Parts: sequence; C-alpha cells; structure tokens
Amino acid sequence: MDTWAAELEHRLEALEIDASLHTPAQDEENSDEEQPKVVQATEVVARYEEALRRLAGDVDRLPVILEDESQKPGAKETVCRLVLTLSAHLGKHYWTSPSSRLQARGVLDRVIAACGCSSTLELLIGRPESHDTPHDSHMTSPYVSMATKAEETAESRGPNSIASIDNEAVGREREKDGGRDNNMVFRGGVIKSLLLLLRSRLTAESWKKQPTAKHALIWTLRQLKHPHLSPHINSFLPPLLMLVDDHESYHKTLGLSGLTHLISNTDPTELRWYGRADVIYEAIKSMLYMREEAIIHSLHSCLIILLPVIEGPPTTTVTMPTKPTRTDEVFRILLNNIDMESKITLRKAYVGYVGSYIDLLGIYTARHIKQFLRVVVECLEYPDYCGEETRMQTLKALMMLMKHIWPRYIHTDRQTDRQTDRQ
Repeated sequence: MDTWAAELEHRLEALEIDASLHTPAQDEENSDEEQPKVVQATEVVARYEEALRRLAGDVDRLPVILEDESQKPGAKETVCRLVLTLSAHLGKHYWTSPSSRLQARGVLDRVIAACGCSSTLELLIGRPESHDTPHDSHMTSPYVSMATKAEETAESRGPNSIASIDNEAVGREREKDGGRDNNMVFRGGVIKSLLLLLRSRLTAESWKKQPTAKHALIWTLRQLKHPHLSPHINSFLPPLLMLVDDHESYHKTLGLSGLTHLISNTDPTELRWYGRADVIYEAIKSMLYMREEAIIHSLHSCLIILLPVIEGPPTTTVTMPTKPTRTDEVFRILLNNIDMESKITLRKAYVGYVGSYIDLLGIYTARHIKQFLRVVVECLEYPDYCGEETRMQTLKALMMLMKHIWPRYIHTDRQTDRQTDRQ
C-alpha cells in the first residue's frame, strides 16, 4: 500500500497544472508571442498524455486496495485526489487535447468501477435516498414502473395473478439493487471529502498557485443538479464569489458560469435564505460596466435567471405605481451601454439580451420606453456587417415590447387623437 501510494502521489503531481502557464485570456492579449505559446501548449499536452497513461496502470490496482477495510479511510482520500486531478483534464482547456480528454475519462471510469458505482453522480453522492426508504403503501414506490409492467402482463391471466407477479417483479428488482449496493465502497459518496480537499486548496492565498483546484470545483459543481446541489451551497458559493472578484477576465467568466449553474439548480427559496441571492447580485453588478464580450455574455446569462429569484415573477396586473427594481437598474445600464458603445461586436452582444429583460419587466418596461426607442433607432440605422444580427435582435426586442406594453401605447394613441381633434 505504501509503495503504491507513493507511486500514485508521484503520478498525480505530474498531472498538476503548471501555474506558470498562461491562461487563454492572457494568450489573446499577447498575440506577438502566439507561435511560441502554441509550441509550449503542444509540449504540455504531450507531457500530460504520458502522465495519464502511467496513471492508468496504477489505478488498476485500486480495487485490491479498496477490498481491505483497514485501508478505506486513506483510500477515500486517494479517490478524492484522483477525481480532483482528473477533473481538470476532462474539459476543453489549453493543456488538453481530444486524446488526453479521452484518456482522463477512461481513468475516471476505472476509478468509478473500482468503487462499485455506475456513474459519476453515484460516486459523488452515493445511492439516492429514495431507494433506501422502507416500502409503504402510502408512499410512491421506486418500483412503480416494474409493477405497472407486471400488471399489464397479468391482465390476460386474470385478477388473481396480478399480486403474485407484482411481488416477483419487485423482488427481483430489489435483489438486483441490493447487490449493487453491497458492491459500493463509499455508500455515502465522496462529495464531502472532496469539498473539504477543495476548500484547503481554494484559499485566498494559495488558489492561484494550484490551477487544478478551480477547474475541479467547476467540474464537481456541474455534476450536481437539483435536488442534490442544495445541501452543498455553502461549500460552493464562497469560492465562486472569489473567482468572480478576481481581476482576470478568465476567472470572472469561470465564476459566472458556476454561479449560473448553481442558481439554475437550487430552489429560489434557498437562495433567498440568509440573503444569498442578494450577495450574488452585489458581487456581480459592478461587471455591468465591463466592455468584454465574454463577460457580457456570461454576466447577463447569470442575471437573467438571478433577478427573478430576488424579485419574483413579473406581475401581469398593475394596481398602483411601484418603485424601480434591480431589473430596472440593470435594464437602464444595459440601454446606456448600447447607446454609448461604438464597437459593433460589443453592441451586438448587448442587444441580444434586451428582449429577455423586457420579458422580465413586463408592462413596467414602459418606464424605459423613451430610452429604448432611441436605442432602437440607432441600432436599426447602421449595419453590423455580421449577418445583420443586431438589427434582427433589435426587431425581436421591439416586438417583445409591443407584446408587453400594448395597454400603454393604446392609451397614448387615444390621447394623441384627442389632442389632434382639439387642434
């Protein structure tokens, strides 16, 4: 075990991402050195591919280690380190290639199989609790589909045979699941241990020295969806906000993508508890003034799903005037950015989200109608030389406006007609 652990430690160190390598955002800024960096990236990919091939041989010995009960505590930490390191080589990054990603996926599949699991999610969280609950006639059984099939098959045999066939089908399914459960090494999953390991690496002083950790964080987050993500919000939110607060655009977009996934897969009520949704909004709203296309797309994709969580769905009836909301604030800034922007690519990026905000505001878009119509005229007046996407998105936003505030402009038309008649 000690020799194997030492060899594995050496393999994992070889797969750690070099913090001195340039991020994609930095590569774009230094275009004069593009050729040397391409050569550097090729050498890095080749080195990691060789390290993955060697790691695959060491992982083949993992099932033997896991069979020893006395080795399980240490083996769990080893599995977490394996998952953390491999996850940084599964996505499309500047240090990976199609072949290296395939190799990393193969090694991870071996780790999953060695732990007696059938999927990545099962390795992380263990078996769903619904399969462990005792059978109750008042509860929805996880074997409803099997029972239904048995009933349909038994209809031709008469009513007395339905119960026996149902019991046989359920029994076979339970026996199958029970056998799979017995083979599982970590029944509660490894997610808690993995998050503790990530927390130790994602400190304010050391997270930039270990680039593997941030990519492992995003990968782990994306494996969890509703309802499995809710118990771990407090573990994911602080490092995501730390990424968003960094000065590098690459880290900001990485953090925004993680926040978008977290918001989409968490119950809105849980996000409103303890002001979590408000904290997220305050952390990202300063980026509304940044003029980078990647950040514009990531930011507004996040805000469009965050604002309804904070303020609730838009109302269709208006009984009395309301105060401007955060959605009004964001929409006003967005229109100002379009109005003042001279770059065609950035203006096109901004215009693509106008219709979504009109849909969120509903009839309250009337507060911004003067500024919006001025922006519409400017966007329709000049071509963008990119398939006229800006004009297309502007017309769609105008159609969305007419859909939501038709009671307002019908009333305006009547007032205009009366003034004309008086004159």
